[in-house]
Amino acid sequence: MTFKFKQFFVNQDRCAMKIGTDGVLLGAWSPLINNPYNVLDIGAGTGILSLMLAQRSKAEQIDAIEIDEDAYEQCVENFEASPWGDKLFCFHAGLDEFVDEPEDEYDLIISNPPFYTDSVIIPYKEEERFVAMCKELDLFPLKITRVKGTPTSEIKRSLLAFCRIEQTPLIDELIIEISRHNYTSEYIELTKEFYLKM
Repeated sequence: MTFKFKQFFVNQDRCAMKIGTDGVLLGAWSPLINNPYNVLDIGAGTGILSLMLAQRSKAEQIDAIEIDEDAYEQCVENFEASPWGDKLFCFHAGLDEFVDEPEDEYDLIISNPPFYTDSVIIPYKEEERFVAMCKELDLFPLKITRVKGTPTSEIKRSLLAFCRIEQTPLIDELIIEISRHNYTSEYIELTKEFYLKM
């Protein structure tokens, strides 16, 4: 089971979490305004977020952590097969083990599913609670994008970017499709550097 993108491919036959719209959206959307030197991907799965950020950014080091052994091994293989294998590193560890021995501070932290991070995608109904929880850790929303499948559907997801400075966040909305497989120009613009058929 190989998922092909324009500049890399992802094998996913040994991972429970398959490539989906949420992951691709988060990888394409995550703000890179601080021009990160190093990135941490928590719960990497196939490594899709790390690979997308390697393509999008000038980061010199992208570390990923994955606790599941099969997913970890697959992530390592996907990193080694990519054009950015020299700056992608996957560690077989949980977040608690990894933070016990911090070697670096990270300019950007990304995660899907949610942890206490700088960039995350969550169900919309959890947005308010998650923002309040992050505020207690001195993380404040920088950008919030609420995602709808179609113009008439309810908001299903929230893409959230946090920073250490309290400010008025940029809040917008993204609609994926006008009708089945008829994608909006905003969604095409966001994902065209990755999807083969965009």
